[in-house]
This record gives sequence, C-alpha cells and structure tokens, in this order.
Amino acid sequence: MPRILTYIFLLSLLTISVRSQDFDNYHLLRAEGPIPEDFLASSTEKFQASVDAIEKNTNSRERNLRKRFYLESNFGIDDLLLSGRVLFNDAVSKYLNKVADEVLSHDPELRKQLRFYVLKSPIPNAFTTEQGIVFVNMGLLPRLDNEAQLAFILCHEIAHFVEHHVIEGYVASAQIDLNKGEYRKSSAYEKLMLKNLYSRDHEMAADIKGFALFAKTKYSAESIPAVFDILKNAEYPHLLPELPGTIFHTDDLDLNDFDTYYVKILQVEAENSDDEIDESDDEVSGREARRLLRENTEEEDEEAAESLSTHPSPDTRRDAIVQELIKLQPKGEATFRISAAEFERIQKIANFELCDIFLQANAFYDALHHVLALKDLYPNSTFLEFAKIRALYGQAKYKIEGEKYDHYLNYDDLEGVVHAFYKYSKRINSKKLTVMALSHAWTYARAHPDNRHAAVIVEDLLVDLLEDYPNLISGKSRRDSTINDFFEELRSQDAFAPVLDKCIKERKRLDDFDEFSNTRKGRKVIYNWEKKNQRKGYRLGIDTVIVFAPQYYRVDVTKKNKPPVQYIASEEQQEKLHDFIEENGEDLGLKVILLDTKTLESNEVDLYNDAAVAYTWYDERLRSEVKMFPSNYLDILALSEKYGSSYFLNMGAFSVRMKPILIEHPGVMVYSVYLLFLWPAIPVFLYAGLKPREASLSYTLVFDVEKNTTVMAYRKTQKIKADDAILGNNIYHMLRQVKKSSKKSSSNN
Repeated sequence: MPRILTYIFLLSLLTISVRSQDFDNYHLLRAEGPIPEDFLASSTEKFQASVDAIEKNTNSRERNLRKRFYLESNFGIDDLLLSGRVLFNDAVSKYLNKVADEVLSHDPELRKQLRFYVLKSPIPNAFTTEQGIVFVNMGLLPRLDNEAQLAFILCHEIAHFVEHHVIEGYVASAQIDLNKGEYRKSSAYEKLMLKNLYSRDHEMAADIKGFALFAKTKYSAESIPAVFDILKNAEYPHLLPELPGTIFHTDDLDLNDFDTYYVKILQVEAENSDDEIDESDDEVSGREARRLLRENTEEEDEEAAESLSTHPSPDTRRDAIVQELIKLQPKGEATFRISAAEFERIQKIANFELCDIFLQANAFYDALHHVLALKDLYPNSTFLEFAKIRALYGQAKYKIEGEKYDHYLNYDDLEGVVHAFYKYSKRINSKKLTVMALSHAWTYARAHPDNRHAAVIVEDLLVDLLEDYPNLISGKSRRDSTINDFFEELRSQDAFAPVLDKCIKERKRLDDFDEFSNTRKGRKVIYNWEKKNQRKGYRLGIDTVIVFAPQYYRVDVTKKNKPPVQYIASEEQQEKLHDFIEENGEDLGLKVILLDTKTLESNEVDLYNDAAVAYTWYDERLRSEVKMFPSNYLDILALSEKYGSSYFLNMGAFSVRMKPILIEHPGVMVYSVYLLFLWPAIPVFLYAGLKPREASLSYTLVFDVEKNTTVMAYRKTQKIKADDAILGNNIYHMLRQVKKSSKKSSSNN
C-alpha cells in the first residue's frame, strides 16, 4: 500500500512537471477538425433559411426589416467566423462546450440549437447571435473565479437567444429611425435614449431569465453577484506584476533609473493621498472638500453615463441578481461540475493566448504588462520571454516614429508600481527604449540562434539607431555612459561584429536612397518607374505565389433604405473569382496556392489554420502605423517554407453602381441649355444623365514576407461593371505581371 501511494505521489509530481513544461514552452492554440457546419454553409443559404422561418402573419414593414437584419447579420457573422479569429475543437472550446452541456442537461433540444466558440479577442465579454452562435472572448476567461460564474454567463447569453433579443432590438431600433408613428417628432437625443432603454431592458431581462436557467443547474449561486464586479473592473488589468525592475537589466545593460523614478512616483502619490474624514471636526478641510466634490461628481457622471449606455450599470445588475437569489434560493452547491483543475488549466491557456492577442492588436503596453505579470508565475517560460521582446520592440518602433499605439486597458487610475511603470514607459525617450529592446533581443538571439524573428528584430533596431545616433554605436558619443558601455560590450563580442557590419551597410543603402529620392532627378526616376509599372505592369518573375483572402464586392448606392453591399451577388461572384484565379494561374504556368476560408471542406482544418496565420499577418500589417516585422513573423515564415514561396498575394475587385449624374449632380442641367442648338442630342444627353453609372476597381498586393516588403501594389479602375469577362481579364493581367520576368533579370525568384 505505501508503494502504491508513493507511486501515485510521484505520478502526480510528474504530471505537474509535464504541465509546467508545457507552459514553459507554450504553443498557441489551433483549431482542430472537423470544421463545423457553421463555417462551411454559404451565407446565402443561411439567409434564405432565416427568411423562410419568418412568420407569415408578420406585417410587411416588419418583415422587410427582419429580412434586412437576416441579410446583414448572416453575412456579418460569417465574416467573423471565417476571419481566422475563431477557434473550434481546441482545448478551450471543448471545455466551454462541456460547461454548456452541463447548463443545458435538462433541455437537450435547446442544446442542439446552440453552438459555442472562442473568439481571440482581449475584451472580457461574450455575445450571442440570432442564429444560435455564442462567442466567448478569450479575454473573459482569466478574470472569472470559478466554473459557476462561466455557467451563469452562458445562461445570460442563452437567454438572449431564447428571447430573440438580438433581432427584436434591431427591429425596434430600425423602426425608431424610420420616424414613423410615435417616433415621428422625437429628437435625435430622444431616439438615442429610447434605443438604449430598449437595450438595457434586454440586458436586465437576460440577467433575470439567465439566472432562472442557472437556478435549474447544480452550480452554486454564491459567487454569481461577483460576476458584475468583474464586469465593472473590465477596463483594468486582472494581473498585476511584482516590481518589474528586472526588465531594465540584462547581462549587457543595466538601466537603473526606473528605481529612482518609482520612488518619486510613490512620493507624489503619498503627498496627494486623501486624508481620512475626521467626524469630530465641524469643518471639512479643503482637500477633503475637493475629494467629496469629486466623488459626488463621479456619481453624477455614472448616472448620466448609464442613461446613455446600452447596458445597465454593473451595480444595478448585481442588485437585481441578489434579489433573484433571495427569491429563487437555488439548490445547487457545486462551484465546479467539470473540473477545478481543468478550469485552472483553461485560465492559464487563456492568459498565455492573451499575450499574443495583445501583440497582434498592436497593444504593446498591454502585452508587456501582461507578460511581466505572467513571468512572475512562469519565470522559465521561453514563450513569455520572447513575447516580452516583441512587446518592447513594438513600443520602440512606435516611439521612434513618434506614433501612439493602442491600449485596451486603463492604467492611469492604478497606483504603486504598476502606475509608476506605466508612466515610466510613456516618458522614456526613444533612444533608451530602443537600446533596452535591443539588449533583450540580442540576449535572446544568442541563446536561440535559430530564432529568425529575434535576429531581424536586432537588425531592425540597430538600423534605426544608426540613423538617429550614429556616434552612439561608433563609440564617439559620451553623453550616456551606461549606453556607451553597453555598446562597448557588444562590440567586444565576436558574434556581434558581422551583425553590426550588415546593419551599417543597410543603413548606408537606405540613406543613399533617401538622399537620391529627395533630389529632382530621383523624384523623376521614381515617378516614371511607378507610372511605368501602372501602365505596362510589373515583371516579378515569380513561379509560386500564395493567394490569401481574395475578395469581391458588388456595391449599389442607388437604392434608398437598402444595404449598399449586394451580399448575395457578391457571394456568387466570389465563387467565380476563385475559379478565375486558379484557371488563369494554370494558363500562365504560375503555381497558385489558394488560402481562403470560404472554400474549405470539413476535413481541411489545416488549411483553415494556415489561412488564419495569413489573415492575422495581413490584419496586423494593415493596422500598424509603422513599418516593422509582425508579431507572428515566425508563423508566416513557417507557412512560406511549407508552401515553397515567400510571396503572398492579396487581390480583389469591387463593382460599384452609382446614382445617375443628373440626380447626384443636378447642377449639370444648367449646361443643357446649349442642347437647344443641338436638339437631336437631347435624348442621348438624358439617357446618359439618367442612367445609373458603373465603375469597377481591381487591385493586387504582393508581399515578400521573409523580407517584410511590398513588391507589387497594382490597381486598375474602369468606368464599367466588373462582369465575368472584365473580372477574368483583370485577374489574368494582374497574375501575368506576377509571373512574367524582366528581360534584365532571372526568372527564378
């Protein structure tokens, strides 16, 4: 018996060790197969099924509003599903569905109508759709205290679905906007108030009905009121790191001024802290009076904000749930029904995923703060160490360009070390921040020589420093002894010399190009080159290209009270777009690998994940205000190696139908007086002026993902509808530019 107990104990230690090792070498989640039907069925089919379900006795106005809702919502939800940001059949999604099974164990029919997915978003929230899809944001999971709270949130979203709150809210809002009946004389402010009141009523109803559903489960309701405290504090970070002074120190660099700055911040906070109220005093001090005034103002602001908000305040919602708890007195006693250990593991996974989600959103301080907090718990994690470097790199690049990056969370109202660190990060100059990022990246690159991302970060930061501080790296500057000592140490390392030499050559190349482009001759050469490419086309000489997310949209702005995007026509043409790309690529001898989530079969989950990598890379590139290597550079490189090409292509077409020129610009009629002298031309003039105008735009962007450069940016506009013939010809012309090589260069790229 003792041996068995010893064996079990050692096995448990081994299990803990394995799990710890998994997080020390964490790998991001990927969707797993098979792909659910929600991702496979066409949006048109879903829309038609929704329209067929509308009750026949619905009046025509409401029926039209519901049809428009189903049109926009089905296509909009599918855009989200196919964006690459939604996970399915992964560890978190599986756990989420287990909790949903538990919640609806008493109602299997309702359970069949609902699907639950995880959305890669940092916002602590969840939402439902009229179609029965419930999305739970990754940012919500780490903030919960237990499984019972997650179960209640799912119950809340299920209540929205059961009560049809989404479509009812849309119809009510649309009817208010139509200015019919009782809403005809309402002001814009009154309409906003009515819409928000309607939405708040739905939220309160979902809380009450959701809690009634929750009361039928075996979960304990004891911690449910605390859910609203979580929502109330959603704008603040849920993890707080220890003193992060170690971030300013590496083997090669020691920036110790944060410690001094931190002490100053604490002194300021102590001097500005509010004194406690002394009830024995008849008079209130000036500071206390200001504090009371501020609190009263904040309360008034909260009341005003609630009146304009689509959601009731968390305090109001919590009080209502407490009343329901007293009234219903749920019998459930379990805080966990699936597993406390699995809940904890899912929270760890979500926290690690958030590091990357923040980085992809260019929320670099959020990412850095989150990483530092996790590193207190997982000090040996290589994943976190590299995430820290990417966050510092992003901050440095934005600081160099003088741009501001995004924040999801609020740090201004925090106190102590977190507030000090936030203020320090905002005030630190670009040189010091860049050197700090470079030091961490160089240390990591030496320890992980196969990590190409760390290597390009080092080179990119060095090239930037050579531009702004050439004397600093050469050793001639003595304005900052600490940083000079750092570069002295780097120059003494044999591995650093070739890196520095490469960066010096790159800096000279960039400087020479900038100098040339600022001359009259240079501007003329560049202008002529660009015009030639637009007129005669590029000659890239590429044999294999990865085409991701091709898109076609048909837009009609001539019809009032109708959505401008013709969704069904666009989807039909989208299918032809894929065929044109593949057929023209084959005709040209160009190998085309198509990564598009709109063309997948149920067993092609690997293609879904590959497309998600490309979409994430592209979204981050479009979002970024500065030129820098993306956070998932290693993933896009792996994709490049998998398919045998570093060239990624995004193309699309838009066909736009506009109002006739005489309707959109009636002033043109003034010139029609001249037609009195050419009266046979009047019918032609009226036909041309009253006929809806057509225009089309085709574009192609080609990127070399290894070098992180754009090698082709081509667009073509035509005053004609993009029908099949036009679309096919344009795609052939654009792909031909990709395949055809210049006479002066080799065709092997």
